[in-house]
Amino acid sequence: MFKRLDLGFMVGPDQHSYEGCVRAYTGLADAADAVTRHLQEALAQGPGLSIVEFDALLTIGNDLAGRIGLSEVSRNVRLSQSALSRLVDRLVRRGLLRRVAFGSDRRSVGIEITAMGRALLNEAVPVHAECIRASLLDRLTVEERTALKSILLKIAPKSQEQDRWIPIPETTQD
Repeated sequence: MFKRLDLGFMVGPDQHSYEGCVRAYTGLADAADAVTRHLQEALAQGPGLSIVEFDALLTIGNDLAGRIGLSEVSRNVRLSQSALSRLVDRLVRRGLLRRVAFGSDRRSVGIEITAMGRALLNEAVPVHAECIRASLLDRLTVEERTALKSILLKIAPKSQEQDRWIPIPETTQD
C-alpha cells in the first residue's frame, strides 16, 4: 500500500523528505524544460540553429582569438566527445567553423569561427537573449533574479567560471 504524497515545497523541519525532494526536482526540471522548449523554437525559426549549435558557436566566438581546442568547447557544450565531434563536423560543412592548427604541436587541431559563423552568431544572440528574457527573467522581480543567480551559483558553481554570468539589467520592468 502506498501513502499519498504531499508534494508541498521543501520547507520546515522535514525539508529533506522524499516528497520535498521529488517536488524540488520536478519543479526545476519543468522550469528548465519550459525555457529550453521556447529557446529551441526561437533559435530554429530565427537563425536556424539548435541550442547545442548556438552553444558551440557562442563558446568559440567568445574566445578572444575566436579559436579554441575541442576540449575547451566540450566544457561548455553538454555533449559526449563523439557527439561534439559530429556537431563540429556539421558546423564545418555549413561553413560556420573551420579546423585550424592549434598550439605548438602541429598535430593539435583547434576550431575557429568563420565570418559566416560570426554573422549567424550575431543574428542568434539577440534571439537567445529575448527568449531568455521572455520565458524567464521578465517573469521575475529584480530581487527574484538576484536570488535566482545566487541559487544557481550554489547549485552549479561552474556558472561562475569565465564570466559566464552577464549582469542582469536593473531596468527590466517587474
